[in-house]
Amino acid sequence: MKLIQRKHFSSNNMYKGQIMRVIFFAILLGSIFISGCEESSDAVNAAPTIEEIIFSPATPVNNTTVTLNTVATDVDGDSLSYNWSAIVGSFSNSGTGNPVSWYIDEPGTVEITCIVSDGKEITSKSVTVAIGQQVGSIGGYVYDNDSNELLAGVVVSLGGYSITSQNDGSYLIQDIPTRFNYQLIATFAGYETYTSTTDIYEGERTRDLYLVKETGYFTGYVYNSVTNEPVESAHITIENHSTYSGSNGFYQLNSVPLGERIRWAMRQGYATYSDTVQVISGETLYDIYIENN
Repeated sequence: MKLIQRKHFSSNNMYKGQIMRVIFFAILLGSIFISGCEESSDAVNAAPTIEEIIFSPATPVNNTTVTLNTVATDVDGDSLSYNWSAIVGSFSNSGTGNPVSWYIDEPGTVEITCIVSDGKEITSKSVTVAIGQQVGSIGGYVYDNDSNELLAGVVVSLGGYSITSQNDGSYLIQDIPTRFNYQLIATFAGYETYTSTTDIYEGERTRDLYLVKETGYFTGYVYNSVTNEPVESAHITIENHSTYSGSNGFYQLNSVPLGERIRWAMRQGYATYSDTVQVISGETLYDIYIENN
């Protein structure tokens, strides 16, 4: 009986040892399985996919803001971040986010790149876009500054573009590239050259031009025709321009319209003097000799 009891005790120990070994291997296999799952999970992460980049407007021009939108997907459902870049122009939010705004001030061909990240992998896509030239126009009427008479035949120029005013005094220069600080010039015989600066924006801009008649000025002395002494306070007139001679007989008439004009000189105690003079641009010297009554 004692021998049988020992044998039974040994069988129980063997059975327990087998159970422990099974449990140990089960734990080991479980650890390997979990570790393998984690490694497998990292290995199958997919990078984002960029399907297309959309521009709005679809055909952008310079000096405008363009909205850029990337259509991207991620099969893992990860949150995506976006980063934009281009060698010209400026992005809103420093080029991060989607969509973004992009301002471009010069025409030409530009490459734009968008990088999309899911935090683990990145995908980039570049597209080339042609930026068209934005154009505008300027027009209006050309007037005589003094009479407000409409002037036909005035040559109006701006940035290498020029046109002649019509019979009704109107002018219109079209298809001008948008830009700041153009020089606007108008020339017409008998008038001073008109110059001003203007900006051209998209669309039509109105600018009426007022031309000032070209003028000359007279200088000289008024003398007594017998004694050759200077005559003071003589009243000299050419059309509606007049002045008086000084103590030394000197006079000067400014802003006299060009062309043939009649000049008058009058002084109490002297006969009225008149002659015909040709007014030219700049200074003209004319002395006057008047006779005693």
